[in-house]
Amino acid sequence: MDELAREKQPLVTVITLAYHSSYLQETIDSILRQNYFPLEYIISDDGTPDFDVGRWERYIEKYPESPVKQFRVLHHTENIGTVKNLNCALHHANGRYYVILAGDDVFADENVIRDWVNYFQNQEITFATSYMDSYDNTLTQFLQRRPSEEERQLLLTETSQELFECIAKENFVIGCTTAYTAEFWERFGDVPERYRLVDD
Repeated sequence: MDELAREKQPLVTVITLAYHSSYLQETIDSILRQNYFPLEYIISDDGTPDFDVGRWERYIEKYPESPVKQFRVLHHTENIGTVKNLNCALHHANGRYYVILAGDDVFADENVIRDWVNYFQNQEITFATSYMDSYDNTLTQFLQRRPSEEERQLLLTETSQELFECIAKENFVIGCTTAYTAEFWERFGDVPERYRLVDD
């Protein structure tokens, strides 16, 4: 694809929420390896005491042939919680599509963003979710796939109220495998900050 055609593709915002994220470099690398351009990348750290904004800015800037057209590294001096941290990052986002990847998660391969964009462009939807495979810390032993087949059937057949009740008991719609359109966030607004999110 030539440079002009690449520039005309819709901007995708990738948001990484970080807090004491010991695998942040691996997360960033998985984003910088994506074969989709253009990306906007926002890292929002939720008060990690020794978080070095400059270190991560320099790391992103030096990456060869980066798909990242623009980026921002945010750092809160105090821990404000995951929900407020997400809302803050969303207020800086400019993409047509949004993908949220935690500071300890990685994309499975370099096609993830391209696949999301292709899926959205062929559907009339405002968000979508997919499978997540979990592995041990060495990434060698497969642990589980979510949603399970039973959970997938719930997603396909239950009403929104029934789904809310199921997910409130045990969430199987995983953040790093869910993508949104800008229209979704415009329509529904910020995540209500009265909710508490317990993250891994």
